[in-house]
Amino acid sequence: MSDMDWVKTDVSGLKELKDNLANLTGELKAKGGERAARAAAAKIRDQAKENCPSQTLIDTMTIVKVHKKGSLRPQYFITHKKKGGLDPFFAHMVEFGPINQPGGWDIFPKKAKKLGYEGRLGVYQRHPGYQPWPYMRDAFESEGEKSINVAAKRLDKFIKTGK
Repeated sequence: MSDMDWVKTDVSGLKELKDNLANLTGELKAKGGERAARAAAAKIRDQAKENCPSQTLIDTMTIVKVHKKGSLRPQYFITHKKKGGLDPFFAHMVEFGPINQPGGWDIFPKKAKKLGYEGRLGVYQRHPGYQPWPYMRDAFESEGEKSINVAAKRLDKFIKTGK
């Protein structure tokens, strides 16, 4: 799976809820659907936080509501955002591993000057690279079905109580 692949799920198997949702008015339908989708995303986010190896990534993981142009339905994404002094710039490197440098790479001191590929000034180390740690993909695979059930329960509660 590359970083450009998107994972989608379909809640088409829940016939009773789908029928009940069709009977709701527009505003209630939108609110109920949004709350159910957010509850499902929260289930996956919580598992991703458990799987995540970095406290910085755990602290910056959030659910974002996105309105795509031309669509009336918002979508929820689990992503990382800068928070305080924490910058999750390396999240994709943890999830997918070293894409461009599978054999590792050279680490140089800041003041070292390169003389070419063969000889170098300064001391450097060969970093061996690292294996990917797919915390987000694993969370979706393990909690995908459970999140659909959470969404169904949340939607059913909303249909019955309006909250």
